[in-house]
This record gives sequence, C-alpha cells and structure tokens, in this order.
Amino acid sequence: MTALDGESSYKTIDPSTGTVTATSLSNINDLLDNLDENHNQILTAQAALGAKMNYVTRVADRLSTDYSTYTTLMSNNEDIDTAEASIDVSTAEYVYQASLSVGAKVITKSLIDYIA
Repeated sequence: MTALDGESSYKTIDPSTGTVTATSLSNINDLLDNLDENHNQILTAQAALGAKMNYVTRVADRLSTDYSTYTTLMSNNEDIDTAEASIDVSTAEYVYQASLSVGAKVITKSLIDYIA
C-alpha cells in the first residue's frame, strides 16, 4: 500500500522519535526509495488538486460574469422609461387609427350597402 492508498508515508520513520528505523545501507536505500515514491505520489495528488482548483475557479468566474450579464439584460428588459413608453403607445395608437381611416376610405360602398 502507498501513502495515498491509506497507509501512512511515515511508516518508514519511527513516529515517536522521528528517526529512521533502518540499520543497514540497503534498508536505508529502500527507505529512501519509499520516501521518493511517497513524495512523487504527493506531488501527483497536489497537481491533480491544483488542476481541479483551477477548473473550479474558472467556472466560478464564468458564473459570476454570466450572472452580471444576465442581471444587466434583465434590468434592461424590465426597467421602463415612462415617458418613452407613453410616446411609443401614443404613436402606435395614432398609426392604428390612421390605418383604419385609410382602410375605410379605400373600401367603396357596394349596392348591398345601400340596400341594407
């Protein structure tokens, strides 16, 4: 098992004294290899965590930007200038009345209109 699999990377070091528990040169070399492997696993885990943190940061920034953009769009759509809106309504009403007047003048009366 490795340090990342649940076993302590300090199993090669006596936790009570902090001293190496190996006595021969080959044991010390094995301990150094284990420490190097554990160190590499820690670096790999840190790199993976850093990549995930960068992703989360980018997503959070994007969501913040999107929120600001959509809030501005919603404000532009929902906020109304009263004077401009009343002018637009008056103009639309005038155009509607003018089109009705022109339509009434274009349609000529037929014989049926006089009989009724």
